[in-house]
Amino acid sequence: MFKFALGVLVAVGIGAFATKPSQTDLEDEIRARLLEEIAAQSLESDDPAILALTFACKAGAQTCAELIRAGITVDYDDRILYSVARLEFLDTHASCVGVFSQFVCPGGIRKDN
Repeated sequence: MFKFALGVLVAVGIGAFATKPSQTDLEDEIRARLLEEIAAQSLESDDPAILALTFACKAGAQTCAELIRAGITVDYDDRILYSVARLEFLDTHASCVGVFSQFVCPGGIRKDN
């Protein structure tokens, strides 16, 4: 039984190491989520400036996503079995863990106090 449990732990460790997301994977994930958020924005607003910005972003989503991405600070730390990323944008931040080919951000996006 002990050998089986040890074998399972070794297999999980090898799987985690082999499927740990890279910094390129993180950049791809950020870009995809930005494009999703841009597509989901409503064109209804009482503020003409917000409405114009939203319309411009929807018209050129790739360019808008690149501009927003340029303002996001990313600290990526490659660990042995997983990776850790901290993202900051204006007054918000998120701490994420990358394991088994995906990033998870426990706590989501939080405002800085």
